[in-house]
Formats: sequence, structure tokens, C-alpha cells
Amino acid sequence: MSLQRIFQGVWGHGRFRRACLLTIAIGAMAQSSVQVAGAQAPISLSQSAASPDARSYVSAVAELPDGRLVVVDMLERAVLIYSPSLDSIGSVGSVGQGPREFLVPHGLSIAPDGRVLIQDVGNARMLEVDQAGELTGEVITADRVPAGRAFAVGDEVPVIDESGRWYFGAGRISGDEREGVLYDSIGLARWSEPGGLQRVGSRPVRRSGGQVRRLSETDAPFSQAHSDWAVCGDGTVYVGLPDPYRIRVLVDGNQLAESAQVEFQSVEVTDDWVDRWWDEVGESTPSPVLQATRGGGSGFALRVDERRRLDLPDELPAMRPNGVHCGPANRAWVERYVDADQPPRIDVFDQTGTRIQRFDLPMGARIVGFGDESVYVVVRDQFDLEYLTRLAVPIG
Repeated sequence: MSLQRIFQGVWGHGRFRRACLLTIAIGAMAQSSVQVAGAQAPISLSQSAASPDARSYVSAVAELPDGRLVVVDMLERAVLIYSPSLDSIGSVGSVGQGPREFLVPHGLSIAPDGRVLIQDVGNARMLEVDQAGELTGEVITADRVPAGRAFAVGDEVPVIDESGRWYFGAGRISGDEREGVLYDSIGLARWSEPGGLQRVGSRPVRRSGGQVRRLSETDAPFSQAHSDWAVCGDGTVYVGLPDPYRIRVLVDGNQLAESAQVEFQSVEVTDDWVDRWWDEVGESTPSPVLQATRGGGSGFALRVDERRRLDLPDELPAMRPNGVHCGPANRAWVERYVDADQPPRIDVFDQTGTRIQRFDLPMGARIVGFGDESVYVVVRDQFDLEYLTRLAVPIG
């Protein structure tokens, strides 16, 4: 979902990486003929502001109505307020279990009136920040919003659309066997006070031995292609499908469009590529084991001395795991795999399922949030410190 993902391979880094990080026009389907192979040159997004303030691990950013930002540093367990020029000008709340406290802040959801809700996975709840950037003491739990898993460790960050409807990842749906591969689906649910709980979409997942496939210690997290989704403020759901690579568009649980197969150039898994990947997830961890936790309690560990013995594919899929977002103008942003010497690349799709733009981000950039005409990323320096940057997004 466009959602920032809880533990989207939240790897940790630097001085803090000693442990595992608390880491769909209703009717007949219309197909868009996406003739895009090499037809669009990517645009390098330009920087419009950069913060001078170093952070440890920025997990989410959201804009307040006046242009200030709510910034979550998960590792420092801090919720900060930044000015529109990206200077840190204050903080809200403190660590604890009271109505204005949090244990592990991670994701942010934006309400239609501009309030921001902090997903506190440590206390399995959400805290309300008003338009002035202050915690109100309002606490939202799963009992109040009965939509299944949404607030705890491993749960996706809820999205609230402009009508006030909440979207959550739902449970697993039993599937079938195709060409020797078992497939299930993961549901997407929507909840509102008058409408109750409804299923409005799903995405396929591979499973093995009757279980959703989980990574072993010798698997790299890029070994398999993963589907993903994003929900926009207008209620549009984008489902990214990696094999073959295409995008599906749904509105109110009905399929509006699906792109034809999107052509892409495969990326070979070379030693240089692994070196870059390892640098981005962090090789300088003080612990001999680099760990990450996934929803449902599954996890994996990569030992530093086994980096060359990972179970590597020959080529990478088109999409990065957890790489579908809702960007400006309610369009889908899909993070692509690229060669070792290439900057992060984004494919942008509109509601007809057509790829309309391609963007390049700065080297090493990681997406943490969006504005009306911007994307917020973080980049790391040689000391593993992160700096928040705003990039201007041309709306074509």
C-alpha cells in the first residue's frame, strides 16, 4: 500500500544496528497498451530543500497543512517537527505509555482534515497530532477501529482516504496451484463507521509447503519477486504485479484497468550489485548478524561472513519489495531494481494503468513520504547518519 511499510526491510545501520529493528469505472476490464520500452527517458528529480540535521533512521514523513513536517526517527524513538525549509524546530511527545507518549513510533497516516496519526507499534495504537503539530492525547486502538491488524509490530500503516475511510492489510486468502507454484492472496480491507468492514482488493503471494514463503538464513531478500500495493487519498488502489511486470488499478473493489506487460531491462546480480546492496543495508553493523523482522513473526538473518554465500538469483525482478507507493496527483510510484552504478529509478503510472513518467532519485535515496508536488527521501553519509531531502516532482 502506499503506505510506508512497517519493516520494509528496515535494516538498521551504523551505531544503532545491534539488534533486530522493532524492523482498486466500474465494468469490464480495460487494458491499456503500454508501449514504453525505452520510450521515456527518466527525469532526475531536483532538490528543493535539504535538512542540515542528522537523524538515525527516518521511517516516515507527513506534511501538516501549514507546510511543516512531522518526522519520525524510529531508532531514536522520536517524533519531530520540521519547518518547510527542513530545519528541525521541535519535537512532540516522549517515550512511555501515557496518552501523549509512545514506545516505538514508526508510520504516519494523514486524516482528511490535516491531522496526522502516529503509528506506535510499541503500544499497538495510534496517537493524534493536531494541525498545530501538538499531540492531543487522543488514542486510537484496534478496538476503536475494528479492521484487524493495523497497529502492532509487523502491521502495515493504515491509509485514510479523503472520505475518512481506513484501509488495512487483511488476512491471507487460500489460493490455487499454477504451473507447480502455490499461490495465495493477501486481502486489503476498508473500514468506516457507516460502511463497516469491506474487502476492496488483494494481491498474490507465493507460498511453499502450504505456508507463505519465508526467507531462510541463506536467502537474500531480493531472491523472489513480490507483489505490492498502494492506496491513494481518493481511494484508488494500485497493485504492482512483478511476474510479468504490470500494474492493476482498482476503485471501490472493482478493477478499473490493468496495464499490458511493462517491458524492462533485466538487472544482473553481479558482485558490484551485491556490494552496493550490502552497503545500503549496512555492512558496518557492530553485531556479526544483520537481522530484520517481517509481519507475523517471521524473520531472517544474514551473517557478515556469509555475504558471498547468499542464495542469489541470476537476475532481479522488475520491482523492489515493498516498492509501490501513492505519489503526487494520486499516481502509483513503483521502485525499480537498477544496475549497481545507476540511481534509484521510479516508474509512475496513472489511473488508466499507463506508465507516464520515469524518475531518478539521488544515489542511495530512500523514500519516506510525499507532498502535493514533492517526494521526501533520506540519504546517508559516510557515518551512517541520515539527512532528509525534499525533491520537486513535475506533474505532467
